[in-house]
Amino acid sequence: MKIQSAEYAGFTLKPEKPFSNARTIYSDKEIVIVKITSESGLAGYGEASPLANFSHEKIADVKKEAEKNLAALAGKSIPDSLDQLKETLNFSRLSPSFYYSLEQALISLAFQSGINPDVYFERKLNGRLQSSRAIGTGTPDSKIRSITGALKKGFTTIKLKVSHGQVDEFEKIIGHFSYENPSVKFRIDANTTWGASGLSILQRLKEYNIEYVEQPVENIEELIRISEKSPLPIAADESVYIEGGAERMLNEGAVKYFIIKPMVLGGIYKTLNLVSRMRRKNIIPVISSSLESVIGRRTLQLIAGLIPGETVHGLSPDLRWTNDFHNEYSFDDNPAEFIYKNIEGELF
Repeated sequence: MKIQSAEYAGFTLKPEKPFSNARTIYSDKEIVIVKITSESGLAGYGEASPLANFSHEKIADVKKEAEKNLAALAGKSIPDSLDQLKETLNFSRLSPSFYYSLEQALISLAFQSGINPDVYFERKLNGRLQSSRAIGTGTPDSKIRSITGALKKGFTTIKLKVSHGQVDEFEKIIGHFSYENPSVKFRIDANTTWGASGLSILQRLKEYNIEYVEQPVENIEELIRISEKSPLPIAADESVYIEGGAERMLNEGAVKYFIIKPMVLGGIYKTLNLVSRMRRKNIIPVISSSLESVIGRRTLQLIAGLIPGETVHGLSPDLRWTNDFHNEYSFDDNPAEFIYKNIEGELF
């Protein structure tokens, strides 16, 4: 089966309420949706959604890439394996998010044409996924309401954004929930803001049920050093995407978790390659959202389903896009089925 055409359109996602971390407030988000159509009339969609303060490219860059490169896909065969996918897209140097959007659309077409996902990826998919609930920064009362709501929905792992100035209030919140719900695990994301106080803060928090603390400091050398001394496991996020950062941390081995955002890293092939190398070093991968629409989220869910083990991934930020393309999906959905569920109507 061959590609008939490829096109793109820009959209602006509108949040029910903004989502914020220790450094950035995310409100309206511009994205690009790529549509690749086969000669038989099937349509595969992919999302390019650069994430502020993580991605190097901007949405304007993605649109320029789409204008320049999409026409080159016409007439190419739709790849029926991950290796063929890499070869098909090896025609230009593309930004991470745009490359990933093409992967998403082509994989969707392959699955729609009847290719078995287990054969395509040469590995068996996990049929059931687990996700944490990521709660943004905010007032203590708003955090308590969000955590309470997440627990009622069945989440058992909560990720909280905690800046340097919010540590005191966080201790009160986690103390409350640790008493009321002792089985709940917390993940703490400092978004690089703890600085020189990082180690002392980690010492304060060691008595709580914290799975790991994410990116307490900015500099890679500092992150490795604090990982060696910390009483709590440390996860790398921002440092994974600095040039040479992942390689340096793999060699050192002090960081116990990598937070992997395929939208920022550059797609499925690169993510699975990094995960394979991490597993050899006993570093745990956590697949994480870049605040995508449902089009990006469904592929994110697929990637998480390709990771062996029972890791709780980061697929569910406390964020709802009011104009998302299709809001009905669940982590109970089979990841292989979800990627080619019909999007309601033609997007463009």
